[in-house]
Amino acid sequence: MPVPLPNILRKLLQQKSLMETVGNASVLVLTRFGGAVANFIFTLLLAQYLAPSQVGFVMTALSLGALASLFTTLNMENGAVRHLLQPLEKGNTAEAAGFMAYGWRVLRIATPIVIVGLIAFMLLSQSLKNELTRQEFWAVFFLAISVPMLAMLRLGTRWAHALSKIKRSMLSWALFRPLILCLAVGGAALLFGGLRVDIVLLANAVACLVALVIQHFLLRSAFAFTKDAEPDTSRSREWMSTGLYLSVTILLIDYFQNVVIVTSALGLSDGDVARLAVALRFIGFLRMGLMAVNMAVSPRVSKAISAERMGDAQHLLSQSTHLKFWPTVIVTALVWWLAPFLVGLFGEDYEAAAWPLRLFALLPLVAAFFGPSIMVLNVTGRQQDIFRLSAVSLGLLVVSVPVAGISLGLNGAAAAAVLSVFVWEWALFDRTKRDTGIDASIMGAMKLLLPKKLTAEPQA
Repeated sequence: MPVPLPNILRKLLQQKSLMETVGNASVLVLTRFGGAVANFIFTLLLAQYLAPSQVGFVMTALSLGALASLFTTLNMENGAVRHLLQPLEKGNTAEAAGFMAYGWRVLRIATPIVIVGLIAFMLLSQSLKNELTRQEFWAVFFLAISVPMLAMLRLGTRWAHALSKIKRSMLSWALFRPLILCLAVGGAALLFGGLRVDIVLLANAVACLVALVIQHFLLRSAFAFTKDAEPDTSRSREWMSTGLYLSVTILLIDYFQNVVIVTSALGLSDGDVARLAVALRFIGFLRMGLMAVNMAVSPRVSKAISAERMGDAQHLLSQSTHLKFWPTVIVTALVWWLAPFLVGLFGEDYEAAAWPLRLFALLPLVAAFFGPSIMVLNVTGRQQDIFRLSAVSLGLLVVSVPVAGISLGLNGAAAAAVLSVFVWEWALFDRTKRDTGIDASIMGAMKLLLPKKLTAEPQA
């Protein structure tokens, strides 16, 4: 006998933890929405004042800079939920302070090496396409300056999030930085009557600097415990191992758009790279709700699993899955319908991005369907499984996107990217369910809302 929908809705609304998740997620959605709007307007400005080939250069440069910032920290900060939050809950401030101190140490050592590699790659790759212009040379210089500032922003954001300073942790990274960049580029366009690639990259460096200063004042109280603690870095190898294991995953989540843009540049023209980047820009709107809910619920899921309360963890994941899946279904359908209009906002040169946008709109739906399985694997110490599954999927992405771009063009590159992510999400879901017994998908979430007599195993 089917369960009436109002009964299911009533059960969800009566759960206090759900309302707390909704509150935190709402703030994060608004923050990400503001950042996504700023990024959207920024891309509109580029399309208005630059040729598609120049837009392709700028988007490729920004994507390479974002990837370089990840390498300067070896992604250690993304293990903060486990290596920063849990020691603090046990009263081990020395270890928590050591985790943060070691992150700064890695940043100082790796930054010069990464910057040299970034400059060499950009100058070489651009010179192979055409003669390097003076504007492009300075654009690469300004890009290199922004890399360490981006890395420092990432450190503060991830550490504060792990300490449950969720609202303050995202302001500088997700809102202020893209907002300042948008305002700077818009102001330059009005002042000079146009844009150049070097001006855009200079504006990016300024935005990173201002956002970093704001973050310092927002988060200094959250990190005050490190002043009186003697840093214990005895577990540095484990911290680095966790960061390296998760680095492949972060490339598929936070830096997916950057990876697709950079790899597509190997198989598409600069103009088509710009069109692909325009289609990907809309994904920021589609994914922000999913990511906000995940960030809001992950600290409490970590606590529940650490205390071996697997039932509580399953219920928290179920709540977050319901909050994500049903709105995503509606939004995906709207994007498929409105795709020609949406890409048409950027001009006639970008009309070919309609089908890539439709394909990329499937990505949030796939993520919402399978649920945050990677979160469960991470907090239960299964970083090796995450690394292996993510490495295979990332390899598939890096190879298939340029190959499909060369053989099938713009739509082929987009389809290859979506297929790679589907394989990854399914593999993570399957591993999580088999190893932990937790079903983070919408299927598992629906089972929890059904009466036990409907979900009980039939007796022999």
